[in-house]
Amino acid sequence: MCSMKKIFIKTFGCQMNVYDSQKILRLLEDKYEAVDSPAEADLVIINTCSVRDKPEQKVYSYLGELKDLQQKKDEFLIGVGGCVAQQEGENIIKRSKLVDFVFGTHNISLVPALINERLLSGKAVSALDYRDGWEALPIGLGGTRGVSSYVAISRGCNKKCSYCIVPTTRGGEVSRDSKE
Repeated sequence: MCSMKKIFIKTFGCQMNVYDSQKILRLLEDKYEAVDSPAEADLVIINTCSVRDKPEQKVYSYLGELKDLQQKKDEFLIGVGGCVAQQEGENIIKRSKLVDFVFGTHNISLVPALINERLLSGKAVSALDYRDGWEALPIGLGGTRGVSSYVAISRGCNKKCSYCIVPTTRGGEVSRDSKE
């Protein structure tokens, strides 16, 4: 019997990123088991935030910490998602050869396909398109460790505050249907 692969997600930023990380774990729970450190993992996903503290620098600094792990393991994948990924896109892949896939804030449901495509092609891949509608994801947030979970009723914002990055990285406001 083959044991499950291991996943570690490093989440920077807001509650929406925590929620997105929970969704990623849910999407991958049939193939990956969550672990507490990157050293235990076969897949590391960095879920990024672009609001404070030089976020892009945090991403590349963290990637530097993963370099030795990637060189020691045959199948060690690194994915970058979240707001910095949405802003920087394929520049992340160009700047760091460690990155296997990049996905934007509207493409969480494509993470399993990106992993498969990377494993089959051997080339870094990305999914960065905006989606106007609500992204279809599995119901429930299995894979969480604890007694609480986030539920998003809306995403994005239609305001254009000079200090806020949300409309740029999360897009315009989209609400979940009230029947859901």
